[in-house]
Amino acid sequence: MRNVPILTVLGLLAGTLAPSALRAQTERDAVEAYFHAVGDHFKVSSREVSILSEWQIAPDEVPVVLFLAQRGGIASDAVVALRRSGRSWSDLAQRYGVGAGDFHVDLAEGAPAGSLSHAYDLYRSTPSSGWGRLVLSDADIVGLVNVKVLSASTGAAPAQVLATCDRAGSWVAGFRALLRGG
Repeated sequence: MRNVPILTVLGLLAGTLAPSALRAQTERDAVEAYFHAVGDHFKVSSREVSILSEWQIAPDEVPVVLFLAQRGGIASDAVVALRRSGRSWSDLAQRYGVGAGDFHVDLAEGAPAGSLSHAYDLYRSTPSSGWGRLVLSDADIVGLVNVKVLSASTGAAPAQVLATCDRAGSWVAGFRALLRGG
């Protein structure tokens, strides 16, 4: 008789732990798939991408590291070291000659800019010849690079990528949603 309540409690515990364990596994799988897409885009191994993430860089910032390294002609670990020392993405972009125009991604006419409204307001209010003087926020740079990478990786239009990722709440979750059909 005493075993029945213990088994019941264990069964209830297993039932409550299993969904969180599955959710954690699903999130890990989503991050791994995201890193694989990022690696493919920048022509680096997913292992190298994973190593970058182990340096306390958020998953959605890893494409920015690779973007700046590629555009600036420097090693990705140098970008990570400077970022971890407290430098903003804008400072790092300026240091390596990457301007706001390099981050720009065309959105369809009239498409909402969502979380990137600030960046697109800057672009729209400045002639493209002046984009080199624009200062983007860290969030804008992370967002623009992710839109660029995820659009190329999934074949989805930039506006769709942006809308899906905004709804999903993160670039990784948005990537997973895009793979599932939006």
